[in-house]
Amino acid sequence: MKLFAKFGLVVTTTLFFGTSSKTEVLFTDYGDEHNYTLLHETSCEEIKNSIAEHSGHLDTAISVSTNHRTANAFFEFISKNRQLATRVVDLTLGDQTLEKTPETVALMPNLHTLRIHFGNELTVPTQVGELEKLKQLEISKDSGVKCLPKSLRTKIDSHGGNFKFETYFGLTYFSIGKNETLEALVNFEDGPGMFGCSGIINEINDCDHNNVRDINKEGFFLGLQNKYEGSLYYHVIKNIITKWNAEKASNEDIPDKLRCDLTGLARAISAIDFILKENNGTIPPGVFVKNGNIFLGGEYDEESSDDDDF
Repeated sequence: MKLFAKFGLVVTTTLFFGTSSKTEVLFTDYGDEHNYTLLHETSCEEIKNSIAEHSGHLDTAISVSTNHRTANAFFEFISKNRQLATRVVDLTLGDQTLEKTPETVALMPNLHTLRIHFGNELTVPTQVGELEKLKQLEISKDSGVKCLPKSLRTKIDSHGGNFKFETYFGLTYFSIGKNETLEALVNFEDGPGMFGCSGIINEINDCDHNNVRDINKEGFFLGLQNKYEGSLYYHVIKNIITKWNAEKASNEDIPDKLRCDLTGLARAISAIDFILKENNGTIPPGVFVKNGNIFLGGEYDEESSDDDDF
């Protein structure tokens, strides 16, 4: 499910480099933007040759999609060809072997869309949140991303802004706010933060109701661990998660400083019941967020979203 679609005349050419391997760079001409899909184990030199042939003499914007074992070659290309790197505006990471988005992402200052679809327990560096022109971030469950750098907090917790965030249930979890309305929280490396921008939370209906509650609680606890990591209370949080039933933990078991945080667990548990009640007893396929306000059920309507800049 994507927030935006690309339209226009598409001319596709498949280029083969080398004599002994079937390495490919797939080129697609969108007119005002050139797309390069990296297949198999594409090398840095092959990426450079393909871009030089099709876009080297132009000022056309460049979008890149990486696939299995191609991300490292792309980031090597970026580090060695910094002028071309400034023309990359759209990047999709689909490499299952990638463990970290390299810090060289900072060499793409005009990047406005980043999609992280696959990875190996992938981590997102601070530099992603520091990209001033980044307007759209998509993170899929298969990326393995568990939390986001705190540098992204301002973009995601920005009511009324134009940042779009598409994520999965687990990285984001639900709670009941103080005004008794449903709210979505995102786990950052320094603790949970509000989903205040607009976007989509996917894959909430991929498991039964009990699992949904468990995943929501896991999201809550991970946010709490991140918040207190490095503090004197971290081991207490870990003990509550691994040894106790936090829902039944007595007040004397919990230090005063943590009581307020742990009462949030009840709100996180109640949030799933709230979703079920508001959605006729079913888990919706996706939850849509508009400037922090949550809308349940239905399929994403791409055409209507264009009208209100969703």
